[in-house]
Amino acid sequence: MKNQIFKGKVIEGLKLGRKIGIPTANLDQNLFNSEWDTGVYSAEVTIEDAPEKKYLAVLFYGPKTIANETKNSLELHILDFHADIYGKEITVSILKFIRGAMIFTDVNSLVFQIKKDIEIANNSI
Repeated sequence: MKNQIFKGKVIEGLKLGRKIGIPTANLDQNLFNSEWDTGVYSAEVTIEDAPEKKYLAVLFYGPKTIANETKNSLELHILDFHADIYGKEITVSILKFIRGAMIFTDVNSLVFQIKKDIEIANNSI
C-alpha cells in the first residue's frame, strides 16, 4: 500500500468535519483506487503552492455512516494545517492503512475515533 500516489483538486464537501472541529479537504472519490479497502489511512500531502512542504494527514475513503450516506467519499484531515485550499491541487501519498470503515451512531464516538486515528498516524512517522 505504501507509495501509492494520486493527485486531485480540493472540492467543497458538506463541511461536516469543520462542524466537529476536524476540517477536511475533500477530493473526487474516483481518484482513490476502488480496489483498496475502505477505511482510514495515514498519508503525506503536498499542496501545489508549496510542493516542498509535506504535511501528515489522516485520509478517509468510504461512506460517511454518521451522515447516513451510502456512496463513498474521499477526504483528508491535514494535521497542523489551517489554510483555505479549495480548488488547489494536492498530491497524496499513502503511508499506512490504519483501520477499516466503522459505523458510528453519534458524533462523539466519531470524534473520539478520529482523534485515535490521528494519534496512530502521528506515531507511525
